[in-house]
Parts: sequence; C-alpha cells; structure tokens
Amino acid sequence: MLKITETITIYFLMLAMTLMPTLTPISAYAEDENSLRKIAVLPVEDGKLDAESGELAQAMQYLLSGSANLQVLSGKDLLEPLKYQVEKKKQKLNVFEDRLISAKQYYLKANFKEAHQLSEELIRDLEKNGDPSKTGSLLAEAYLTKALCDWAFRKKEDVKGSFLKLLSIHPTYQIDSALFSPALFRLFEESRSVVFTKPTGQIKPDTVPAGAEVILNGVKECVTPCRIITLPVGTYFLEFRLNRYDSIAETVRVEAGKTVEISRRPKWKNEPHVFSDANATVVIKGSDETKQIKEAAALGQRLKLFKVVLVNAEPVLESKGQVFIRIVDVQNQTGQPPLSFNFSIGQKIKDDKMESVTLALLEQIFKDVTDNPARYSDPKGLGNIRLLGKKRKKLTKQPAFWAVVGGVVLTGVLLGIFAGGSGGESQPPETKIKLRIE
Repeated sequence: MLKITETITIYFLMLAMTLMPTLTPISAYAEDENSLRKIAVLPVEDGKLDAESGELAQAMQYLLSGSANLQVLSGKDLLEPLKYQVEKKKQKLNVFEDRLISAKQYYLKANFKEAHQLSEELIRDLEKNGDPSKTGSLLAEAYLTKALCDWAFRKKEDVKGSFLKLLSIHPTYQIDSALFSPALFRLFEESRSVVFTKPTGQIKPDTVPAGAEVILNGVKECVTPCRIITLPVGTYFLEFRLNRYDSIAETVRVEAGKTVEISRRPKWKNEPHVFSDANATVVIKGSDETKQIKEAAALGQRLKLFKVVLVNAEPVLESKGQVFIRIVDVQNQTGQPPLSFNFSIGQKIKDDKMESVTLALLEQIFKDVTDNPARYSDPKGLGNIRLLGKKRKKLTKQPAFWAVVGGVVLTGVLLGIFAGGSGGESQPPETKIKLRIE
C-alpha cells in the first residue's frame, strides 16, 4: 500500500504535468496570418552600384506584390505619407549608443560582470554629461540592462532599484510578460505599483498640424494626436518634433487630479522642399549597416509598417556584383540575416534566380524574430531591449525540457505504484524529488 503522503505527492506531480502545456508563453504580438501587412522595399545608396540597387528594389517590389498577405510599398509610395527627410541630422550620441550595444552583447554572451560594469559606467556618464532631452531613451535602456544583470546575480533589491530609476525616466514603460520570466515580470509590476501609488495627473499633447513626435523625458511617447497620458505628479521635459517644422521644447508640471491639455502650433521652416523632384524617392543612405537598420526601423515605426526590405548591390569584381537583401523587423527594432546572391553587372538577372530569391525572402518576412532571436535576428541590428530576455531563454522555459522531466516523473510514479502494489516487507530507500519552478 502506498502511504497517504506518497499518494498526495503523486497526485500533485501528475496535476502539474497536466497543466504544464498551458504554461507555454504566447507572444503578445501574435497577429492573424491572413491579415494584410504593409512592407516597404527600399534601395540603399552607399555610392556603390546605386543605380543597380534602385533597379533591383523595383524588381523585388513587383515580385513581392504577388503575395496576397502583403501590401508592398515603394520609396515613391512613401513620399506623401512620410513628409520628412529620411536623412536626419547627426547627433552626438554615437559613443553612448555604441557602449550600450556593447553592454547588451556582453549580456547575451552571459558575461554578466562585464555587462553590469559597462551599464553602470554608461549610467553615470549619461546622468553627468548627457542631455536629458536627447539621452532619456538610452538611459532607460541602460537601467534595464543593469537590472537584467542584477537579476542574473540574484540581487533582487538592486533589480527593483534599477526598475524604479527606469520608471522615473519613463513612467509609462512596460515589459512583455511573454518575454521575461514570471518572477522578473512580477518584480517590475511591483515597481510600477510603487511609482503609481503616488498622486497622479494627466497630460494630453496635441499639435496643429498633427503627426508630431512627442518626446517625454527624452523618450518617444506618442505621435499627435495623443491619448491622455497618466503620470505621477512631477515636472517633465516635453518636446514636439515635426519634420520641416521647428521643434518646440518646454517643461510641464503634472498636478494631482488635473489634466493639462497642451496644444502647440510649430513654425514652418523656410527651406527648400527636398522632394520637389518628380523622380524623387525615399532611400536609405550610408554604408554603415547598423545605421541602415536603425534608420529603416525608425522609418517603419513612423509609417506603421510590418517590415522594411533593404536592397543593396555591391561590386565584387570589375564585371561582377553581389546583392544583399536585408529585412528589418520594425516592431523589434532589429535586422534579420541578409540574403545574398551574385550577378553580372550590366546583364539581366535570370527569372528563375529572382523567383527563388523571392520565395526565400517571403519565408523570412513572415518569420517571428521572437521565436528564436539568436537565429532570426542579425547581430548587426540594435535590437529592442525586450529581445534580451528572449535570447537567453532558460532551460526550464524550453518545452523539450519539460517533456524530459515529465517522462522521468511519470516513470518514477508508475514504478512507485507497481512497487507499492507488490506487497512484501522490504521497503525501498526513500527518494525525494525536488522540482524548482521559477
């Protein structure tokens, strides 16, 4: 006969195995596979075979438009809705950005000590020398990176401290429960509740004309017209940015229980229209691949695109070239591994080659990067910070792990039942199985 305690233990183990499949996280960003998705196909101009890049981009637009699930836009299609220059003024943030990327890369390689040190140094420098109106987003990501490192070190209070600092910069920030461990997500929500236990007020930013980016404490919050934004009481830095208009920067005081409506009318810049040429089109310029990805992702966000396809032809020999086609995942702010093929400069590319490239490209377009970031995202892409939690997925979060554990536990249970039912005076040695589920 089985002891009562053993029977109860077996019951709960079997119940846990029954419920385990329901614990598999589902992406919060899942979409209907049959819904129409907007993508843009753009050439890259880097001073090398730019004409060929433009022609190949047009060919890819035509071939991809055959997909029933895609609305394919060209550079010319983007001119009217875009209404801003693709090339932005260079900001002196490159050094800070590079350091943040390095910290992320160390984290992904499980070098937590180095990642923690880099993120701490970056935080100190940004708080001391950075312009809060421009570096708020970098500072918020640096605090999140530090929090992830502290979590790896089991320093719960330090994690919470970093979350509180992040939320002081970006009170509306949220992390995806499907991409971070339940314990870490709960800790973040606890930190949010601490921030929002304080009295709150509201702001409602707007501009005439609409379409301006609203920057709150250096972080892009929304595009006008915006919804009402609830914030803890305090003073915030607010900026409105609209292409070809002068930006407007000011501070706003949020008071308890009050809604501040902020409507501004930016002044038109007196300068030539960059799209006056009838043959003008939107292109991504420059040879730096990371900047290409970042620019394409920003463009996609502004226009609510699903993905952006970049086409770039490069010379290899005097009469030979190589085409690189890179997909940029707009939602996750990352590149995907580029497809490439060779061609003869000045000669038509065979139809069967273009068709095979199109099929491979379509397959990659509909890949969900969050399924396997290490495989489906390009190391040269910056990558949204939320992918860090997904890239280093714990063994205990893998379905295969639970399949093995389930098999071992079930085998043990069945052996225990048979052993208990066989009778006899001899008792097997007591065995304790401990499962730690985070």
